[in-house]
Amino acid sequence: MITYNYQTFGKRENQPLLFLHGFIGSSSDWDTICNTLKNSYYCISIDLPGHGATTVTDDNDYTMENTANAVIELLDKLNITTANLCGYSMGGRLAFYLAVHHSDRFDKIIIESSSPGLKTEQERKDRRTKDSLIINRLQMQPFESFLNDWYEIPLFKTLDKQSDKFKSLFQKRLNNDPNKLALSLKYCGTGSQPPFWDDLDKIKADLLLITGSLDKKYNITAEEIILKQPKFQRAVIDGAGHNVHLELETEYINVIKEFLDKK
Repeated sequence: MITYNYQTFGKRENQPLLFLHGFIGSSSDWDTICNTLKNSYYCISIDLPGHGATTVTDDNDYTMENTANAVIELLDKLNITTANLCGYSMGGRLAFYLAVHHSDRFDKIIIESSSPGLKTEQERKDRRTKDSLIINRLQMQPFESFLNDWYEIPLFKTLDKQSDKFKSLFQKRLNNDPNKLALSLKYCGTGSQPPFWDDLDKIKADLLLITGSLDKKYNITAEEIILKQPKFQRAVIDGAGHNVHLELETEYINVIKEFLDKK
């Protein structure tokens, strides 16, 4: 069973807006954005399984299916029939799952720097092999050392590691349990995720794909998604890399507000 730790911002009578963070993140990643939007939306940010203060009783609960089902149970607990949804990276992959399998529960969906999954079983197998090495490091390497190495990978090369914003984020990351993160990666990583490329037409919600202009990999992915589903919308934020909402927060807020406010 998953018991989500979550935060809420704003009045319950406002339209709900659910935020899903990326790998190694937490609900607090969205604090500034939620505080900015709370006058217009009832913002909810959750700690995904293996992250923050969310508790999990069984390893199988880390799977994307069970993680998604628990999100729907949380919405039910909060008496929320439909909501808007915003997911980043790993949270974006979960957002794709929710959009496909629980399409009636979401009105507008924002997916930042993410993918509907790897297209072939060989790609997924190769990714699981790579992830197993990361899992081993999470379990064996001092966690602060792991984090230092993690943020040196090419995906995060555009982050300003000397900024107060990044230093604050890094300290928050240290609150995570590396053994639980390893379980999250094992059961809910890209290599374990079912692909949704052939299910995109099942998504009923309005959907916006956000990428940073410097994130070549996910710009290519987003363009491939748009080719399959031209009804989806695209926003490229100039000067940002993979973590758009951290790198250019104001621009990110402006883009999602315009999308959410549009009738």
